[in-house]
Amino acid sequence: MPDAAKSVRISPAPGTLYRVNDQTDQQLLRDYAERQSEAAFAAIVHRYIDLVYSAAFRMVCDAHAAKDVTQSVFVALAQNARQLTGRPALAGWLHCTARNLAAKSSALGCAPPRPVNRRPSS
Repeated sequence: MPDAAKSVRISPAPGTLYRVNDQTDQQLLRDYAERQSEAAFAAIVHRYIDLVYSAAFRMVCDAHAAKDVTQSVFVALAQNARQLTGRPALAGWLHCTARNLAAKSSALGCAPPRPVNRRPSS
């Protein structure tokens, strides 16, 4: 039997089984948007979590903040799934969204620390 992570199966109609990893991003996104398929959404997350996390990390330079941004990107994807089903390049949308949310996160208080002014001892 194949590795479970590589052969996630969903059943959109009774008696119909197929592998979500054989589907395009648009097919998976449509399946999620129309049927609320958790397996389809999980397959998208599995495909793109490294891309999203690395884009966020390069912007915020902090593992915890990058994880928060990554989670926010996939929440945004879930909320906008219907509008994104026709987009040809989901990876581009995810990358731009990660950069935008990371920049917003950085602007909200993740600025680099300021140098401490020390008085010379007399």
